[in-house]
Amino acid sequence: EYERVAFFRTDSFYALPVDIFQVDKDTFDYNNRYAVIPAFARYPVNDRMMYGPYEAVKIWATERFQRIDHYIESSEIKGYGMHQERYIANGILPAIREETGYEVVENIDICFYRTRAADSVIISDCSDPIGGSARGIQEIDQVQLVQNLVRRDCLEFPTGDRFVELRCDNSSMTEAQRRLKIGGGPSYEPTSGPTPAPTPVPTPAPTPAPTPKVTPAPTPKVTPAP
Repeated sequence: EYERVAFFRTDSFYALPVDIFQVDKDTFDYNNRYAVIPAFARYPVNDRMMYGPYEAVKIWATERFQRIDHYIESSEIKGYGMHQERYIANGILPAIREETGYEVVENIDICFYRTRAADSVIISDCSDPIGGSARGIQEIDQVQLVQNLVRRDCLEFPTGDRFVELRCDNSSMTEAQRRLKIGGGPSYEPTSGPTPAPTPVPTPAPTPAPTPKVTPAPTPKVTPAP
């Protein structure tokens, strides 16, 4: 049986390492006394990851459904009973503290990105001004960080709200070419057609060798005997 466990979303891109014993930049919980959640994307808390003592993480990971009816009935804030982050903040985390005795803390150095279809990540996840930012994330070139890990070029696309999607698939380059052509900028498309193959020159048929002229041998003259 494990004493310390971690739950990570499988639909996320972990561009920075995560140490499940780390509580703060230079503080590590080797005595296993704290459960830890990220400090970014707080709406009002981050519900995307937790690590810590087994008993604490077990409530967070496996007991949400069995506790939600009681939470909704007893909640003073009506209309938000099924709101995930509010439920974690006002229902699950207090239960962890009260029933296990472990404190839940936020690690401000954790950063990872939600992923979407077509090889894209939500690059603004760790720097959302409303949900909170990871410490020092603004000092990092996040686009270059992702590009170095996936080993391909990526392009930023606003999603229509405050989030920014970083697309790293081939279709994003096609879209970039289309935008450049519309705007009159340089194009990655070839400017001329392919060079035609040379026209083959027919080879003349070989000239037949001349037929040799055969000269018959002279007929010997026979002289009758006397």
